[in-house]
Amino acid sequence: MTTLIAYTIALLAATTIAVQVKVLYKSGLTERDPLLFFGLFLVMLTSLIYEAGILLRGQAGQVAVIGLVLVTVLAAISKSVRSRVKHKIQLSVFWPAIIAALLFSVNALMNPEIDLPQIIGRSLGILTLTLIGLAFALSNLKLHDVAATLVLATSFMFMIAPLSGLNWRPCDKFKCGPFDALYTGPFQSENTVALFCGVGLLCAFLTYAGRSSVITIVMFALTLYATESRTSQLALAVGLAVWPIASLATSWCRSTGLNPSALASRSRLVTVAASLGTAGLFIVGFRLVTEAEPSDFSNRGKVWILGLSALGEDWFSGLGIDRWYTYQSVGAVPSHFPHSEYLFLLFTGGIGAVIGLFIIYTQSIKKSFIHRGAPPFAISYVAFLGVTGMTELFWNPIAADGNVFVMFPLIFLLSLVKSEVSTEDRPTIPVPSSRRRASAPRVRSIY
Repeated sequence: MTTLIAYTIALLAATTIAVQVKVLYKSGLTERDPLLFFGLFLVMLTSLIYEAGILLRGQAGQVAVIGLVLVTVLAAISKSVRSRVKHKIQLSVFWPAIIAALLFSVNALMNPEIDLPQIIGRSLGILTLTLIGLAFALSNLKLHDVAATLVLATSFMFMIAPLSGLNWRPCDKFKCGPFDALYTGPFQSENTVALFCGVGLLCAFLTYAGRSSVITIVMFALTLYATESRTSQLALAVGLAVWPIASLATSWCRSTGLNPSALASRSRLVTVAASLGTAGLFIVGFRLVTEAEPSDFSNRGKVWILGLSALGEDWFSGLGIDRWYTYQSVGAVPSHFPHSEYLFLLFTGGIGAVIGLFIIYTQSIKKSFIHRGAPPFAISYVAFLGVTGMTELFWNPIAADGNVFVMFPLIFLLSLVKSEVSTEDRPTIPVPSSRRRASAPRVRSIY
């Protein structure tokens, strides 16, 4: 049965790729920025291959990911220079890189015994996030394009999963999948697969383009079901429940007859409400950690208790990621990471890192009102990650690993620049070179 399910997922994934390519072709991507789109796809695919441990491993794999990112950025810069289009780059797009720099600094100060190769390795995440932010700031892509790259890259991994060996692991004392095993695909953990499926499903709803897109939704839903990863399933349920509410709120913001001042006021009100909801997720996340019993959440409670004990009173500064490894070597903490995004950031970067993640979430929601159709997705995506982070580590800011692409939609939203003119409301028409010199600064749409 498991073999049949694995090949069914692979077949659905292959069909999904064909469907997505067709949708992208009809969407006008070839007139927007196909080169940068293809570069981003290669970056995401390479990071997933690295995460799966296929061909690329260690710092060599991380360097390969960064190399592709660098080539993508250079291509974007080259196109910008050739077309003589000005781009406004704001500090907000570099917030993820700033958090990575904070974690790097804390680690270097609190763990002076680490050697040079380790220091270099810890800086790769900063470089990756900086370059990705720059690439998005220089691009003419839409949020739908970024979502499509996520769908394509993850679909490709599930398509080749049967070729990578065993795609299942036995049930354990905490859970057992509906097919008497837990689907891991080409990755090491079913929780990793479930995280990617949750991201893929939300992106699939964003890129939905008719009945053929149902195949994409079915593929991710079946894969998520086969993992029996309850955290991602619950997080996705919350995200999908939030989506229609956010859509109604967005429609309210765009009510006809509103003057720009009233429109901005309503948008701010929705942003504040979404930010308060996000703060609530952070509070719940920390309450789970601080009030846990050892057996809670498949023994995650024990991990959290030991992690907080090791952190001691250093909540403000944190102790750095290498201190966790040091404590692992003496048995003070378990042999894996904290199973909580909130505890991980607190331990490795202190309160500043936690606040930084909150700023990324809230600024992404705020900036989403600049891009047509983005607020419901942004609010839903933040809700999904906020719930996922309660019992899983989904992003390590100072690592250029396979999970870094989870932040790509948020980084894209952070790159948006408000303008009085909407480029998405205009028809896509090739501009003669003689007129490009006088073209307006590149912007994305605004309500």
